[in-house]
Amino acid sequence: MWQITSAMARCLAVGWMALLVMSANAQPSDPGAIVVGFLEAWNTGDTAAMHAYLSVRSQELYPLELFTNRYTVVNDEIALTGVQYTVGEVTLQGYSATVPYDVVLQSSSFGEINDPGRMMRLVQINGVWGIAWSPMDIFNVLAGDSTLDSSGQLPRRANIYDRNGNLVAWEGTMVAAYTTKFNMPNESDCQLLLADITRRPLSSAVTQFVGYADDTVFFLAELDQDTYNTYAEQLSSICGVDTTRTYETRLYYGGNAMTHITGYLGQMREDQLATYLAQGFTRGDVIGQAGIEGQYQAQLAGSPQRVLRILAPGGIAVLRELGGKAGTEPMPITLTIDRDLQVAVTDAVADAFDYASGNWGAYADAAAAIVLKVDTGEVLALASYPLVNPMVFNPQTRIEKLDEALAEIANDGRAPLQNHVLQNQYAPGSVYKVLTSIAVLNENIIQPEQTFFCDLEWDGRSLGDESEPRSDWRKTDGFPAAGEIRPAQAIMASCNPFFWEFGARLYNTKGALLNQYGADFGLGQAYNLFGGTLQEAPGNLDDPQRVVQAINNAIGQGNVQLPPIQMAVLTAAIANDGTVYKPYLVGQVGGRDGAALQTEFAPEVLNQPDLQPEVLTTVREGMCGAVSDYDYGTAYYVFYEAGGNPTYNACGKTGTAEAGERSNAWFITFAPAEAPEIAIVVAVPRAGREGSEVAAPIARRILDYYFASPPVDYPEWWNTEPFEPLAIPVGGGGN
Repeated sequence: MWQITSAMARCLAVGWMALLVMSANAQPSDPGAIVVGFLEAWNTGDTAAMHAYLSVRSQELYPLELFTNRYTVVNDEIALTGVQYTVGEVTLQGYSATVPYDVVLQSSSFGEINDPGRMMRLVQINGVWGIAWSPMDIFNVLAGDSTLDSSGQLPRRANIYDRNGNLVAWEGTMVAAYTTKFNMPNESDCQLLLADITRRPLSSAVTQFVGYADDTVFFLAELDQDTYNTYAEQLSSICGVDTTRTYETRLYYGGNAMTHITGYLGQMREDQLATYLAQGFTRGDVIGQAGIEGQYQAQLAGSPQRVLRILAPGGIAVLRELGGKAGTEPMPITLTIDRDLQVAVTDAVADAFDYASGNWGAYADAAAAIVLKVDTGEVLALASYPLVNPMVFNPQTRIEKLDEALAEIANDGRAPLQNHVLQNQYAPGSVYKVLTSIAVLNENIIQPEQTFFCDLEWDGRSLGDESEPRSDWRKTDGFPAAGEIRPAQAIMASCNPFFWEFGARLYNTKGALLNQYGADFGLGQAYNLFGGTLQEAPGNLDDPQRVVQAINNAIGQGNVQLPPIQMAVLTAAIANDGTVYKPYLVGQVGGRDGAALQTEFAPEVLNQPDLQPEVLTTVREGMCGAVSDYDYGTAYYVFYEAGGNPTYNACGKTGTAEAGERSNAWFITFAPAEAPEIAIVVAVPRAGREGSEVAAPIARRILDYYFASPPVDYPEWWNTEPFEPLAIPVGGGGN
């Protein structure tokens, strides 16, 4: 008796393979050698070489394409990585032969699949040996219409929680509501209610009703069971809802308020199929496709317990079990966000756009709002506008006109699928002045108690400016000059001449040092908030080569562009006295619902810039005065002349950046002034109005919610006056 193992055979197989290339009819004369060559070709995935070892009759019955497909299906199903084999002694009987052999199939999914005691049959025709092949040479009993199956039972997807242990994403009951126009006392009232419940623009709710006859039953909305119960009476009395259907699916607290954090579930894309099928998922399974759902897909979904088996025709009876693999339990994720604050922030932004839909709301490109905990870097809330309903990607949804909904998202020039807090960068305008203040104070270009006369115009040609005298925003807006001011008051008044002057002096004495201060405070770098699964905008601090460029950069213009999250990191560092924390969104993996604690995340300090003690004190004084100082504060009227004083003391900085035809509106803030807890940034790119007019009221709405202060109405002119874009002189800058 003789045996050839895989390792021994590889040397022999090289010679036999060479003979096959030289002549299609040249085969090894020994049946055992043919079996070894066949198995080695299987090991290397060379189905053409395998097919060449077949008898003429087998090649006719199983042409190369069919033969290759048979092996491809099996190899993919078990995730084959290699074949080990041991070939036994040949038994000859006339013109036929049998060769016993054992194989161990190497699988990335199932490990080693041992299949001993196999038998290969060969026939000799015209002196040439060939394998009398059948599908049972892949696996015994795999013949006819029997199939190889490795699907498993996918465990229930784990929950996502907020920082307080409240559900953010979970499996639950969705209610689809239906109605007819005939049932509605007033269509407009129903459209208003629908827009309010779903945070959709009123125009979108109006469009939804188009094309239905009065007596046609049509889909109105789908809401999680708790939300539906809250609005059930209004949906019945105002919208005439009398038909509902329920189903179990993945739910998100606040619906579209969470999408830019949690992401969503969707069917596997073609480029994902091979990976997930090899893990035991089936084509009908949904997986996390964005956000936390995508980043932590492996943890949230776990993996199915799998059994590799051959099923009889019909797919019910099991003919043979070949192996198995234990699954992994899903792991819940706990976020740093506060789910109710997240909804409140999203509502503040969505309500602003809806209320101002006849004004700047119809022209702004998008919006971003973020809330950070100043002493840790934890993200408490993150809202990106336009909003996206996560259910449009879920194949279980009952949404009608789904193709239209998906097309609307794809064709929206405002890029609703992008996270505008992270993925886009904008000229920051005057909010950047807080960084310029830090630099010029720390470099002793000016002292905290020194004064500067803030006039309506500034001529910087003696410092290297290449422009005619520049106009301060106060001249453009028709206000008198700010006059003699200290650095803190320059921040309050957003005095452009002050920052042009000292931005030029800083550059002339220290070069592009402002960039280094930006880097020290976390600007110009990605934070990988979603673990690298989402491409963050890096920011651009610019690299001025001339004084005129440095002058523009000093007020956040020129080529300076930043994503809102980077301004939030800077604002938090100013509030906490100079510690730059890396923002993070996930608190822990596991540790709930019976799952072991796998990972717990802690605050990470990026930097602690070396600053003189009075620098940040002066900057905070200026930011607090921007909100509370009657004479200079550019945001004073938002907080103290808007219909009700807040119950808290906030500090902030307005920003209006030239950005083509329509300006960017910014507001950065921290509160309370006495012992800061949170930092907030609101950015509304290309809103066409000042930051104090657009972004600051939204930020105040968020602060009012956080501190349980009675909210004030948004400015009436948003809703009653036509849009008039702000005119910012080239090189002038806003406030």
